[in-house]
Amino acid sequence: MGVHYHLVFLIQQLYESSSARVRIDGNLSGQTATRKGVCQECVLSPTLFNIYPEFVMRQVLDNWNGSITIGGSKISNLIFADDTPLVAASQEELVALLNILEQHSAANITYHDPTAYRCPNFITIHAAVAEITRLEKSDRQTDRQTDRPTDRQTDRPTEMSDVDFRYAQKPPVVLAIFCIRTDGRTDGQTEALHKLQVVAARGCPQGGVLSPLLWNLVVDELIKKLNELGYFAQGYADDIVVVVRGRFPRTTSILMQDALKVVEDWCKEEQLRVNPSKTTLVPFTKKRKLEELIPPRLFQQTLSFGKEAKYLGIILDTKLTWNQHIQKVITKSKMTLMSLKRAIGNSWGLKPTVVHWLYTTVIRPMITYGALVWWPKVNQKQATLELTKIQRLACICVTGALKSTPTAAMETILNLPPIDLIVKAEARIGAYRLQLNNNWYPYRNGHAAITDLITHPILTMGSDHRMPTTSLEKPFSVEIEWKGELEETPKQEIVWFTDGSKTDNGTGAGIRGQSPRCDISQPLGVYSTVFQAEIYAIDSCLRENIRRGYKSKNILICSDSQASIKALNGCQIKSKLVWECLENLKQLSAMNKVTLKWVPGHKGIEGNEKADTLARNGSASSFTGPEPAIGISRSLVKTTINQWVHSQHLKYWQSHPKLRHSKLMVKQPTPKLAEEILKLNRKETRLITGLLTGHCGLRKHLHTLGIFKENPICRLCDEDDETASHIIFESVTAIRRLEERRQTDRPTDRQTDRQTDRQTDRQTDRQTDRQTDRQTDRPTDRPTDRQTDRQTDRRADGNE
Repeated sequence: MGVHYHLVFLIQQLYESSSARVRIDGNLSGQTATRKGVCQECVLSPTLFNIYPEFVMRQVLDNWNGSITIGGSKISNLIFADDTPLVAASQEELVALLNILEQHSAANITYHDPTAYRCPNFITIHAAVAEITRLEKSDRQTDRQTDRPTDRQTDRPTEMSDVDFRYAQKPPVVLAIFCIRTDGRTDGQTEALHKLQVVAARGCPQGGVLSPLLWNLVVDELIKKLNELGYFAQGYADDIVVVVRGRFPRTTSILMQDALKVVEDWCKEEQLRVNPSKTTLVPFTKKRKLEELIPPRLFQQTLSFGKEAKYLGIILDTKLTWNQHIQKVITKSKMTLMSLKRAIGNSWGLKPTVVHWLYTTVIRPMITYGALVWWPKVNQKQATLELTKIQRLACICVTGALKSTPTAAMETILNLPPIDLIVKAEARIGAYRLQLNNNWYPYRNGHAAITDLITHPILTMGSDHRMPTTSLEKPFSVEIEWKGELEETPKQEIVWFTDGSKTDNGTGAGIRGQSPRCDISQPLGVYSTVFQAEIYAIDSCLRENIRRGYKSKNILICSDSQASIKALNGCQIKSKLVWECLENLKQLSAMNKVTLKWVPGHKGIEGNEKADTLARNGSASSFTGPEPAIGISRSLVKTTINQWVHSQHLKYWQSHPKLRHSKLMVKQPTPKLAEEILKLNRKETRLITGLLTGHCGLRKHLHTLGIFKENPICRLCDEDDETASHIIFESVTAIRRLEERRQTDRPTDRQTDRQTDRQTDRQTDRQTDRQTDRQTDRPTDRPTDRQTDRQTDRRADGNE
């Protein structure tokens, strides 16, 4: 095989007279000679092992033509270390391949699976394949004998309720495990091929994409039956909740027992079973004495009452205090943040913008999950304080600031609103979503009070949202790719350009007809978005073409909005305006060849520039009629709620009783400031955060913390305490005044010189002494240190 004999010799020496010991209960056994196999965890072991299967498989596949083709490549086996799956197109080919493999591997390789289930009687490879074939034939015969009349025989339409899911999954699944392992045997015996037969008589395949849908079709009957009987039942996948309300404990117990009896009867009818040990029963009440509450029974087992239940990731306790849920959220968030903290330091690690993104997109959604039901908890000071600690830790991870840095200052610098405002905003968005789907119950207390807390006229206006609708029919064509210029169109082709515009005055749509010549400009009010203006412009163009009655024409509609074109070409529609535009597009495409083409904006394309001018004219015009001209989009609703959060954050920042320096440096939270800071590296972010908040390594702050024990005077000007505000606003000016004074003022006597020497450092002291000595024209001894300097001064005074 081309291996040098020196390497072969070294490998022989490695395996010659090899031995091993076994550790049992911490004690090592004696040396035992090893005569087969390769060394465990040795870098050469996989290569040495692969030599034998490779040699055998080459002999097997030399005269073998059977295989399957994938992507133009023929595949007959997938060898990876000691796993060797064989691939064949049919059972006959598999039998022939196994036969050849058995012949060539009789001397070196045996079949064995140490981890699979061991059957009492081992069977050979041929017997296993024959057994599989026999089982499949018998199953097909059984199916023919017990098969029910099909829809074609009875000539009646099939309904979803007629489907027998148990019968659809009745055929057995035969699992054959093929494993190859070299263990040094030379007797050529085939040890085992294990066969497992699993009959799937009920249930859905685990991990199947259709399994949740199939299960929902089955369990929907139970949920409907419970709701029709007056119980409140809901289900999400395999999690089902049944709610029973009653004024008296005994009455409530009877109602719950009746509801569980309905569930038990349905399970027996469908040959299913509910696991009583996984069934949680929680009484939600403020009463302390519940002696009359009788535990119900399910499948001859008495259910016990619990203090909490976890449903869809939310922990519900008996009194709905949400303490356990808040504690779980805090613990989970801290663990995630601490895992993130290991990857960052004060001046190294992940960039601040990456850490900020991880917090806002991963960790903060973990905190606000399900906020619609538990948001009143943040009105309690202790809960808000615990949640704020999580955001404070995240701010320190982003900025690398000192631990003494105030949380409010870091939140303002990074434009992170307080966590309680984020929780309330998420709750209001959830309430608005339920209002759109008519699933909101307008109570005035509890979690439903969120609609009274965050109010705005936009939140009560008609919405553009509709229930998601699937549309797979696309009788038109779409061109997104831009080839550098707009191709010349035939004279018989009809070309349109559409555009939308939004300014401070309002929103407008513009339509430019290149052939035929037509200009349309329409105002859309102040509540429409740019996306809605783009869609409305396309829809107006379609309605104009329908009004003209075109038939058998090539119609080209050009737009500079890729989002609008992709929305019309998408399969799921959530906007009423997009759905209406799509219906008009289908109507026009029924008798014409319609193409939606994307063109880049502001690139000098004549038609697009004209449509943009018409759209801006429309946005500058006033809309006549009641607002909104188009339904409110969900993006505008989120923007409105975010504006409420920003205003509350600004009020909190301005009303904070402390943080004098931080307020002096940062007037209000702005996204621009946060964006500029997050662009810096970790060292620069730490420095700028310290200067903006005043909590940095300057003398005054360190003196306040008790770290710096000396006088915290400024090292630059020696005039005031060394604080961040002094360094930024006063220190530079003080240094300039000091330099000017030094140039104009000169010492008049030696006493003034000595005072000046004490205020300066050693280098300045020596330079001043040398200048004084030159003026008195006497020899000067250059002192080596401050003590010698003082002695020289005293002697000079004595001589005078």
